[in-house]
Amino acid sequence: MINAKLQKMPCVNNVATTRLYFGFYVLMVNYQCFASSVQQLLLLKLSPLLIR
Repeated sequence: MINAKLQKMPCVNNVATTRLYFGFYVLMVNYQCFASSVQQLLLLKLSPLLIR
């Protein structure tokens, strides 16, 4: 469905849309990495409290 929409668009819009999707994808991947690292840090900080 998305591919069909992209094919109908002019070349300039196609490039802009691709860049937008790519930027969003990179942002999501970076956010996931950031969130997982924060989660690990929190677990390391809280684990002594939980063990007690």
